[in-house]
Amino acid sequence: MKLSDNHSISTIFDLSNCFGKKPLVKYLIIRLEAINNMFKKILSMIAYAVTLGVTCFGLVSCGDNEEEITSQHDSTKWFTDEELSKVGLEGLTAPTGLTGEMSSDIAWFNNGYSFSQPCPDKDTFELNAGTYFSYFKTNYDGKFGKPRIEKLSMDTNETWYVIEQKYSMSEYYSDNPSDLYDFYYVKNTDDLDNGYFVKGSVWSFDIRYEFDTISKEYLFKMFIESADTNHSGTFKNYYRIK
Repeated sequence: MKLSDNHSISTIFDLSNCFGKKPLVKYLIIRLEAINNMFKKILSMIAYAVTLGVTCFGLVSCGDNEEEITSQHDSTKWFTDEELSKVGLEGLTAPTGLTGEMSSDIAWFNNGYSFSQPCPDKDTFELNAGTYFSYFKTNYDGKFGKPRIEKLSMDTNETWYVIEQKYSMSEYYSDNPSDLYDFYYVKNTDDLDNGYFVKGSVWSFDIRYEFDTISKEYLFKMFIESADTNHSGTFKNYYRIK
């Protein structure tokens, strides 16, 4: 029920009589300050919620962008020219004579790439190994080879190598842990640090004929990676060309 003006005035008059004029004014000021503080808290909560929402949206957007960048590589196809250029292997062709589904990745250890595909037999593996050996002789003559330990430090976990070019493909062969050929190539021979190539200059190209226990078949595997460190980053390597 709406109060009349006379009733409102009477109420205030009664309050004034009970508390006095000054206490009443003080009471009203305190109540207004409390209401003001309450509104400030509410506005702060709203501002915080808006900020949090914008931040979360930004994080989600960044995540979407990362997924988009990663998804630009088709893992069922051979590496693109741009991808190969980043690891100094322009014009490198996919292995031939393989069967089944191809699997490639540009997120291997040490900024590297990986590849695998079913391989029908060892002769096919050897044929492709010869193709890649010819590629390095043509494109990295005098700048690829097999590393030989020159010196090492157990205290600092550092090893210094000399890369020696071998002219027979068999000298790049090993059977540990499987049949493989491993070539080390130098992308950048211009920059040296105390006589050794600077970080990011030397890369390894490793191909394997390896049995896969899951698919129960032999795979042709390829690993391309920077040779600066081991996979955990605990050992550092330095190289020079003989």
